[in-house]
Amino acid sequence: MALLKTFAIPDGILLVWELSEPANVLAGMIPGALTDPGFKNITSPKRQQEWLSIRALLLEAGCTPEQLSYRATGEPRIHHPDYQWISISHSDRLVGILLHKKHPVGIDIENAHRNFKRVADKYLSPEEKSLAGSFADGYGLFWCIKEAVYKAARTPGIHFAEQIHIERDAENRLTVGLSVVNKPAFGLHYFRIDEQLIAYVIANHHEQKTF
Repeated sequence: MALLKTFAIPDGILLVWELSEPANVLAGMIPGALTDPGFKNITSPKRQQEWLSIRALLLEAGCTPEQLSYRATGEPRIHHPDYQWISISHSDRLVGILLHKKHPVGIDIENAHRNFKRVADKYLSPEEKSLAGSFADGYGLFWCIKEAVYKAARTPGIHFAEQIHIERDAENRLTVGLSVVNKPAFGLHYFRIDEQLIAYVIANHHEQKTF
């Protein structure tokens, strides 16, 4: 099994899976995977591995693969008696799913060694670039945070640099806000597993926590 970590959060759960098993091994963990039309349409071994890992995580969370669907926009949906919201992300090494019973959520996972700084002008304000430089792997972490907010907001066309705002509070923790009318506040959470950066947000939730 490649389940790395399970985080119990209020009214939800976060699971992180390491992409270590090949697709044929993962398929053996998931009944009916090889005959699923969604799987049969995937030709890339890496994408097959990701597809299967997501469904393995759903089983670990007490859900079934059949309870997962996608909107036309690509957003995942969960059809479950308890969980109302889901967000999914993967990097070159990890896959994570975040499930919540009450509020929209967003998660993003990135490899810390990606060169985020070269595109910083596209997603950071001048003030945020200065702030990012004061945090270890700040440029990658800020990308994760903004991507997680974008997923939770579920509003196409949000401008990362102009409408998603990252600041530092009095306790040197990061906070994030969204300057779009009638959008919720976000509880921000971020941590690192080896060279992988992980950030997630919960809408209408104000607790902030780092691992």
